[in-house]
Amino acid sequence: MSNVPAPLSAKDLFTPDFVKNPYPTYRQYLEGRGVQYLNTDGGIWAAFKHADCSTFLRDPRLSAKRTGILIDQLPAEKQKEFAELARRFSLWLLFLDAPEHTRLRKLMNKGFSPAAIESLRPQVEKIVDRLLKPLRKDHQIEILSQFAHPLPAYVIAELLDVPESLH
Repeated sequence: MSNVPAPLSAKDLFTPDFVKNPYPTYRQYLEGRGVQYLNTDGGIWAAFKHADCSTFLRDPRLSAKRTGILIDQLPAEKQKEFAELARRFSLWLLFLDAPEHTRLRKLMNKGFSPAAIESLRPQVEKIVDRLLKPLRKDHQIEILSQFAHPLPAYVIAELLDVPESLH
């Protein structure tokens, strides 16, 4: 029981120290027991271990339809403000259960086959080279804001044939 962390509270989340370096907190929970209660507003149960997450994602007794829960946590006046956003989120594949999720995922799988992904290599390498170009001159980049965040957006824009001038 010595490495079971105290329940995380809402005041612990998004403090300047947590935002600057959340990894000690993540590590603490990862090393704790499987599913753990987080004492946030409304309280939630969270899984931190990959095996637990995989198990829960495949358990048909659990649902991905949770956008309503997110809205329910808000004050009444904010619920109306965010209702349309929640409705739109509820249409995302991430928030759908089988069989609807399964049907849509099968349609998308072709675009993510090993051959399809490999065919993107030249475009992705070009984007990576462009993003790393400042490193040649400055020898330093802010990895999250200058590389990790824009990379997927540029790759998606490339996939959708968005002209580079609109990136």
